[in-house]
Amino acid sequence: MQLTTETWTELKNGNAKLIDALGMDAKQMAALLLIGYRFFEQGKLREARKIFFGLAVMDDSNPYVYGVLGAIFQKERRYELALACYNKALDLFPEDINSLVNRGETLLKLGRFIESAQDLRKSIELDASHEHPAANRARLLVLLVQDAIAIEEEKGLSVIQQQKERSSEKRS
Repeated sequence: MQLTTETWTELKNGNAKLIDALGMDAKQMAALLLIGYRFFEQGKLREARKIFFGLAVMDDSNPYVYGVLGAIFQKERRYELALACYNKALDLFPEDINSLVNRGETLLKLGRFIESAQDLRKSIELDASHEHPAANRARLLVLLVQDAIAIEEEKGLSVIQQQKERSSEKRS
């Protein structure tokens, strides 16, 4: 596909992807994915983010791209952006164990314990063989979430008790 007026119209109407318009094939895409992932592994998050952001622009239907973008933002402690990327990855591929666990962990960091537990439990259910490393991490994280929920419930109960005590003191 060449970059013609017709190509731009096709892109604008959602009938073509930028990756096609640029004439990239699967090998070239895989090479970019590998380079970006190597940067991620080496902790070169800025470089990795640029590559994966570009890949997302070129092909917005690749859940792996959004999963790695989420992981990059998660490492950068940009949890809201990580969450948005994991949501997109899971919209595209709802059974992606890595994105489920990472989103669960991100939700845990954001204090959204119930949602976190739901993602972690779903990832565990998807890993019936107990072999997926991310699902095994989820098995440990779900214990942390349960503890966090218990602590929050205790706090809630103690706050209610304190309010009752203050209320009865005011009446006296």
